Amino acid sequence: MAHVHIALVGGQTYPVYLGIAETSPDRVVLVHSPSSAGEAHRIADEFKGNGVPFLFEVCDPVNVKQVLDKTRMMARIMSDDDDYTINLTSGTKVWSILFREAFATKGHVKFIYVDQSCTLYDLSNGDSRDGAAIDTDRVFRLNDTSALSYLDYNDLTDDDMKVLGAVKGLIHSNWTAFNALTVLNTPDKQQRLKHRQGTVEHKGSSLSWNRDTSTATLSLMRRDGRLVEKTLTSPHVFNLLLNAGWFEAEVARHLSCWKHSHEVRMNVKFPYVEGNPKNEIDIIVNTGNRLMFVECKTQIHTLTDLDKFSKAVRNYGGTGCHALFVTYGPMTSEAAEKCRDNGVIPFSFKDTLTASHDEDKRGIITRALHQLLDERLFTINKK
Repeated sequence: MAHVHIALVGGQTYPVYLGIAETSPDRVVLVHSPSSAGEAHRIADEFKGNGVPFLFEVCDPVNVKQVLDKTRMMARIMSDDDDYTINLTSGTKVWSILFREAFATKGHVKFIYVDQSCTLYDLSNGDSRDGAAIDTDRVFRLNDTSALSYLDYNDLTDDDMKVLGAVKGLIHSNWTAFNALTVLNTPDKQQRLKHRQGTVEHKGSSLSWNRDTSTATLSLMRRDGRLVEKTLTSPHVFNLLLNAGWFEAEVARHLSCWKHSHEVRMNVKFPYVEGNPKNEIDIIVNTGNRLMFVECKTQIHTLTDLDKFSKAVRNYGGTGCHALFVTYGPMTSEAAEKCRDNGVIPFSFKDTLTASHDEDKRGIITRALHQLLDERLFTINKK
């Protein structure tokens, strides 16, 4: 008697992978359409070397007569003495209905469903259990991509955190000059800041740097005419200083102490593929049972940023991932509505502080953000 696992393969691969991993079958049959063959083979690749044989069955996704013939044929030729687990999570609705009907007559069969929080359900009695914690890179592989590079939040040193604190203080001296010096929004700025050493100026303010010593000196002219100068030195000083990296690190700091946070990656770069709206995600949080992608903006300049972010989340992580859009400044009602339309969780530092009536503002952002995420973590995303 063998334990046979039959899984229906559609566009979402992780629930199929998890169903196999959690049931330890003797052999696996992956039912896929011509268009989901790639997904089926990526799933099988995750089990290479463990000795479990995989069979691939091609099935029309929607033709009822053909699906009916396929399911009945498979049920007829497969032994009644074997145990069967059939994962109905992915694939088409026609598949789910007809596979359950065809195999229900088997003496030893269990039908399972895996939800977006990686909970496995026995559909015969409603029993459920949590699957093993997800692996971030496995999610990427199953979605046919990989992280080319990233910065683990835990790799930030004490000196990096001192730089983060110093930058948060400096931006209030002259926000406009700070952004003019550190946001590389033109080819000329991008090229100049690649030099090992140099200085750039903006209306009396300046930024000098030395990449060999991981040092940058900011001189910012205040409105009262005084010059505020600070020398910053740390292993990741340029990650924090340039292109609002300080804000991404600040958001990551709040997320790293969330009780559901298992891993926090920053500046996650993916291979560029035509059709993907972007190839870098500011922050990705592994919560143990799903990934959360985070976009950080000091201010929203164009609402299309939200559309691009939402599409990138689905491309790299699948429909089960959460998406969080965080702004430093106020979030407009149009942006908040755009977030809701795209299934993105909106959060604004400025709006949160303004809405708080606590005299002691310390810890407000952390508490509010954690409360919001606690409420949303186990909700189901729209397909």
